[in-house]
Amino acid sequence: MWIFGGLLADARGGRSAAHSRRRPRPRRGPPSPPASGALSFGKSAGREAATDGKKLPFGAMRRVLLLATTATALDYCGGEYSICPDGSCALVATDCGRCDAGAYACPLSTTCLASLDDYESCPGLDGTYLDWTLDDETRVAWLLANATTAEMIAQLVNDAPAIDRLSLPAYDYLNDNEHGVKGVAKATVYPMGISLGASFSKETARAVGAGIGLESRSTHNVLSNKSGDDCSSTSAGQVVANGCGLTLYAPNVNLVRDPRWGRAEEVYGEDPHLSAEVSVGVVTGMQLGPAGGDGTSRWLAAAGVKHYAVYNNEDVPEERTKLDANVSSRDLWETYLPVFKALITRANASHVMCSYNAVNGKPTCAHPELLNDILRDAWGFEGFVVSDYDAWKNLVDTHHYVDDYEAAAAVGINSGMDQEGGFGSYDPIEKMPDAVASGAVAASTVATAFSRLMRVRMKLGMFD
Repeated sequence: MWIFGGLLADARGGRSAAHSRRRPRPRRGPPSPPASGALSFGKSAGREAATDGKKLPFGAMRRVLLLATTATALDYCGGEYSICPDGSCALVATDCGRCDAGAYACPLSTTCLASLDDYESCPGLDGTYLDWTLDDETRVAWLLANATTAEMIAQLVNDAPAIDRLSLPAYDYLNDNEHGVKGVAKATVYPMGISLGASFSKETARAVGAGIGLESRSTHNVLSNKSGDDCSSTSAGQVVANGCGLTLYAPNVNLVRDPRWGRAEEVYGEDPHLSAEVSVGVVTGMQLGPAGGDGTSRWLAAAGVKHYAVYNNEDVPEERTKLDANVSSRDLWETYLPVFKALITRANASHVMCSYNAVNGKPTCAHPELLNDILRDAWGFEGFVVSDYDAWKNLVDTHHYVDDYEAAAAVGINSGMDQEGGFGSYDPIEKMPDAVASGAVAASTVATAFSRLMRVRMKLGMFD
């Protein structure tokens, strides 16, 4: 139990007891980020621990010896650092090449560290989004003040690139960890959703969710490339990065309304109440782990609930990317929405995926009543909305709801979407700069979407 508790504390991204007892650093005004290309690629001497002639305890001495013998042969780097081709560790690729093998490149500066334990000594972190002594809103505000609109737009995809000049690492949000960590990970495979629903056990659901969250975190922790781009698996017939991150596109909480649905085994059943109770257990476990908590601490993983809303068919009676699901107000509120409401109001789910279909004549990914009026205004949702894969571009391609991708960019983000899910093709996001330039999308709307994504990464401790 001690080992499991220790793993969990580390997996949550929490700092050690020594870190938590440190004295607050003196506050200074927020520094400006370095100009693009201003970082030096020259080597700088790593900091060496001084013992002042004092005898180190055995544990510390063993640790020093391990560092000395393995510094140039790391399998992976600590925190959100990735291994550079030269064996050093950096948050962004442009910081590679300036530190020795096994050393860590400080973000927002040219300093090198012999050990990640010295990270607190990195200069230039005070007052930035990397200053863990600040509250999350202050840190997000720094990013909003220092990132350009173009840089923010580039982040509104699931395969988000790095912002080199801000030392913001690249990150792939796609992780279909429905009943275990997907892909190449050596992780537990849990029963499919329909079996978990058949258990009628909230406790079992919570335990399974905690197991998936813990193994998602531990899988991510030992990646050599923390973006997840080198973690490949097959999805929809394509080899994509999937399964090694902390933002889970899980669970699937739709209802089985037709036994011909090809994904009936993936969900928890046909009853809204049972599905809600099981789903709340799974999401709570994924995000807070077995030890629980009040939700104010860092998350173990971030759970994304899908597919919102009225989605439970593949090709019958019509192809899912074209279907217009016509439902009564009573059926919508009593059957299709209760599970999602429970996950937002009780489990504080991190993100929501809008579905391929339309509801009563309007695609769900361009449905302000569903995404803004209900999800955010009525239920208080604070996370981000991601489109199902290519569902944003399907506003043009299959629903013919708008005429072109620039119009799709505008109607999607103005209706409440924040991120385009796609297999490397992001047509609406690529047209977002044009939509901003034409006035169809306000720059503040882009900033809002960007901030929602950054808050989730902040909540996961990825900038701590």
